[in-house]
Amino acid sequence: MSLKISFWDTVISKYQSVGPRTLLLYLHIAVLLIALWSLCIFSFIILTTDIDFSRDIYFKQGFENKEFLLSVWATFSHIIYFGTYSLIDIIAICAKKSERALKIRKILYNVADYFLFSLVFPLTAVTSFLFWALYYWDKEHMYPKQLDMFPDYLNHMMHTYPLPAIILYMFTHVRKEPNKYKTLPPLIFLLIVYNQLIFSIRRTKGVWVYPVFEFLTFSQVQGIAAFTLIASIVCHFLGYYLFNILKGIRSSIDSKLKEMEKMSALRQKKQ
Repeated sequence: MSLKISFWDTVISKYQSVGPRTLLLYLHIAVLLIALWSLCIFSFIILTTDIDFSRDIYFKQGFENKEFLLSVWATFSHIIYFGTYSLIDIIAICAKKSERALKIRKILYNVADYFLFSLVFPLTAVTSFLFWALYYWDKEHMYPKQLDMFPDYLNHMMHTYPLPAIILYMFTHVRKEPNKYKTLPPLIFLLIVYNQLIFSIRRTKGVWVYPVFEFLTFSQVQGIAAFTLIASIVCHFLGYYLFNILKGIRSSIDSKLKEMEKMSALRQKKQ
C-alpha cells in the first residue's frame, strides 16, 4: 500500500512541477508535428517514385482531382485546427501577460472551438467512417495494389489517427461548447458546395473525383452523397453528445486529482 501512495505522490509532484500548460504545449507540438511529418513522407514518396502517373488511370484520375477529395479537405482542417493551438502557445510564450495577447488568445480559443464543432469533428468522423466502410466493402477498387507504394501507417495517419487526436483535444481544451445550431449552417453549406463540385466535375470532365465511383451506378453515387450530408449532420450532434460525456469524465478526474493533492499535502506535513 505504501508503494502505491509513494507512486501517486511522485505523479502529483511531477504534474505540479511541470504544470498543465507545459504538458499541453508538448501535446500541441507532438500532434502538429505528426500531421506535418505524414504530409512530408507522402510528398517525398510521390516525388521519388518511379511510377509514371500519367499512364496509370487510377493515379492520373486521383491526382488530377486530389484537391477535391474530402479526406484532403479534412486533413487541411486538422492542420489549421492543431496549428491554431500552436499559435496560441507562441503568443503565450512571446507576449505572456500582455492584455492584448490575452484578448487575441481568447478569440483564437473561441475560433478553435467553433471550428471544431462546426467542421473539424463532423468531417473527420464521416471521412474516417466512409473510407473504412468502402475499404472493407470493396478493397480492390477502394485501395488498389498501386497504393501499396505507401506504407500502411500513412493510410492510418490520414483516415484513423485524426479522430482520436481531435477527441483528445476536445477533452483537454474545450471548456464551453458553442451553440449547436450556430455551428450547423457552415457544415451544411460546405457539404452542399462540395457535392455540387463532385457532380460538376463529373459533368464537365466525364470522370468521378473518386476512382471507386466508376464502378458504381449514378444512383449509388447520389446515395453516398446524400448519406455523407446526413451522416455529417448526425456527427455534428454526436460531437456535442460526446463532449458532454468527456466533460463529465474531466470533472470527475479533476475532483479526484484535487482530493489526491490534499491527501499528498497532509502526508507531507505529517512527515
